[in-house]
Amino acid sequence: MILRSEGNQLFLDNTEVRESASHRDSGPAHSQKISCVGSSSTGARIVSADEAGQLKVWDPSREKMSQRVWCGSDFKEACAVSVSENGRRLAVAVGLVVTIYDLEVHPPAKKLESAQMPLSEKVTFLQFTDDDHVMCSDSTGKKVIFERDPAWKVKPVKE
Repeated sequence: MILRSEGNQLFLDNTEVRESASHRDSGPAHSQKISCVGSSSTGARIVSADEAGQLKVWDPSREKMSQRVWCGSDFKEACAVSVSENGRRLAVAVGLVVTIYDLEVHPPAKKLESAQMPLSEKVTFLQFTDDDHVMCSDSTGKKVIFERDPAWKVKPVKE
């Protein structure tokens, strides 16, 4: 799976993911420039955020008219995003702070936990390993795990 963005367009395996509605022609995935993209571990869900703060979760297995399965706002400074395989959890990084949201509540998302990551630079990559563990890393390659066991906490990655 290759996920990338160009301006306000989102591409999955070189096919454009478009915002669709039955009452109008489809358009680009976002109206503003996309700032970050992410996915679930197997690509069952993809997520994108734009500079205006709009965040969208997509299900690429659905027909074109209904690929977007969740949309929210107020994510203006997101620098990394990820979504769980089942689409119920969302991780958003702003600088060094990672916040986990529950998407079961249709917009707005319910904030579950937030923590500052002990990394050298801002978070540039997030990936759910399951519903309760998120791998976080920065551009230097330093990694930590943000996990719920039973409360959310940050742990260093043993390599």
